[in-house]
Amino acid sequence: MNDISSTIASAVEEQTATTNEIARNVLDAAKGGSLVTNNIESVAQAAKGTAEGAQETLGAAGELAKMAAELQTMVAQFKYHARNGGANWDESETQETFRPPWTQTSRAHQISELVHASGDNLATRRRSPPV
Repeated sequence: MNDISSTIASAVEEQTATTNEIARNVLDAAKGGSLVTNNIESVAQAAKGTAEGAQETLGAAGELAKMAAELQTMVAQFKYHARNGGANWDESETQETFRPPWTQTSRAHQISELVHASGDNLATRRRSPPV
């Protein structure tokens, strides 16, 4: 009878140890799952921030494209007025020497001075609807 009791006690002890080990493993797995969840949330927040930044960049690029188109229109108007009012204006020379303002800093500066000299203000034009 002592042998049976001893065997049963030993089996219960082994089951208790095994149950405790399983509980520890489940707890570790739960902690790991929590860490994974936190990391996924961090990645999702970073992706959201990146998407917002990309939207802002897209909007800024669109605004820049509009401004470039307005500047190109103003330069074309200036060239038209200069051709019609200027003496001895050589159109072929202008076409060959003109470079877009983004390719040459000095040319961009000249165009900027012309825009300011004409009294035209891009900031005002952008806020006011065209007439």
